[in-house]
Amino acid sequence: MFLKFSFLIYFRESLHGISLELLLLFSAFGTASLENQNLEPCQTGP
Repeated sequence: MFLKFSFLIYFRESLHGISLELLLLFSAFGTASLENQNLEPCQTGP
């Protein structure tokens, strides 16, 4: 019973860690795309 409970906690924590990693990855992607959008007008401008 306790082993099953600890396994559920471990499974939930590992899923939480994966979601956190995905969140960090998406935030890094978002900042990179924002930087590209900010750079594009400067490159095409005079």
